[in-house]
Amino acid sequence: MKCFITKEEFDDNCWMFSTGLDLYVQSISGENKWWFDKCYVDVLEDKYFVFFKSYITPEYRNFSLTVTVEKIGTDYEFKHGKPVTDLA
Repeated sequence: MKCFITKEEFDDNCWMFSTGLDLYVQSISGENKWWFDKCYVDVLEDKYFVFFKSYITPEYRNFSLTVTVEKIGTDYEFKHGKPVTDLA
């Protein structure tokens, strides 16, 4: 399993869907602003697990979001679970 720990490293290695993923994450409802945290890649299944965090500021809460990215044919499909709240 590979891991990308910076946004630049992620964008360089996952350029084929990184812009689409950014738009997808921005479209998730709520008041949170999501920042890239890290990405794990299951190279055998061509599956990506991308983690985002939101930080404690007056307008945002401390949340975590995971988006799974899978290649379906020639397209990439994005799925996310419920954001995790109350992170320390």
